[in-house]
Amino acid sequence: MDLPPPGRFQIRVPDEDLAELRARLAATRWPTDAADAGWRYGTGLADLQRLTALWHTHDWRATEARLARHEHIRVDCGSHVLHAMRVGAENPAGTILLLHGWPSSFLEMIDLAELLAFPRDGGAAYDAVAVSLPGYGLSDPPGIPGPSSYDTAVLLLRLLDGLNLEQVWVHGYDVAAGSAARMVLLAPERILGYHTTEPGIPSVARLAEELTEPERAYLAYGDEWEADEGGYLAILGTRPHTLAYGLTDSPAGLAAWLFEKWHNWTLAPGAEWDWDGPLTRTLLDTLTLYWVTGCVAGANRDFHGRDRNGVPFRTTDRVTCPVGVTLTTQLIEHAPRALAERLFTNIRTWAELGRCGHFVTAEAPQLIAARIRTFTGPL
Repeated sequence: MDLPPPGRFQIRVPDEDLAELRARLAATRWPTDAADAGWRYGTGLADLQRLTALWHTHDWRATEARLARHEHIRVDCGSHVLHAMRVGAENPAGTILLLHGWPSSFLEMIDLAELLAFPRDGGAAYDAVAVSLPGYGLSDPPGIPGPSSYDTAVLLLRLLDGLNLEQVWVHGYDVAAGSAARMVLLAPERILGYHTTEPGIPSVARLAEELTEPERAYLAYGDEWEADEGGYLAILGTRPHTLAYGLTDSPAGLAAWLFEKWHNWTLAPGAEWDWDGPLTRTLLDTLTLYWVTGCVAGANRDFHGRDRNGVPFRTTDRVTCPVGVTLTTQLIEHAPRALAERLFTNIRTWAELGRCGHFVTAEAPQLIAARIRTFTGPL
């Protein structure tokens, strides 16, 4: 699928692209010595085979029909063309920019965008703009070596210009969190407030001379987590292209790569994946988008750019706009409030859901929509 030129467009994947995807899935070569490994060494074979079987029959055209109800536009932001899906409300209370994480796409935000634009309980309605970050989905590839969080923030501010948006709220997390903070530092007058599920990103705590005991414990846990779970960071921060060849050529390989993160960053140890839940549908849609656009190389290169380029955060940086925090069950995302307040000095709401994981906007969008309204309402 070729990316369209700047301007408004409708998403339509060619029939031959979907036919090739199904043919490649049907021709998958499976490893012969992984049947009893479960999830101990990565993606479980039986679960991956079940996922790819569902992918083989997945109705992407139904997803396209849903996407066609909303405006899609690619905006020339200078060095990159960025895609945005705009879910417009009548008489909106404001505009909210929705920024996805990794390995994900703007599709993660569609349920949340519709809930914010068309509230079912009579609450405030927002003009919701779900963005494809540079290198993801329907935005341009990131280039070499890839934009830093600073570069992406500049592009997002140019996107606001292209959409004629003067002031916005922002919801984001994960790889978008650093760029969201940068947007506030670069143009504080344009960001009405920032809501996130990862208040520890970005962080200046490791640069501080003195830390509290909860901060030290959290950073130590982060080191342990990275040693066990963070192998992807090492390869994507150094040799992302080596991995990209296989993921671009094999849909089963691509599914294994994304499914491991969606599975491990959602479930408690030993819990079972919900095959009938919203995460399965969103994951299948995201896999299809990654496959037909070939964007996995660019999405993976995001880490290389953020690690090696740009302006580092400083201990003197302060994000002064109102901030709302909603925590899930992922402990790596449970930064102590004191750590978050080193950068975010105006935290207005801080809540724990007690459920859901990294991809909570797809898993339980109604909860995040409610938390966003709780945060923005008094402001």
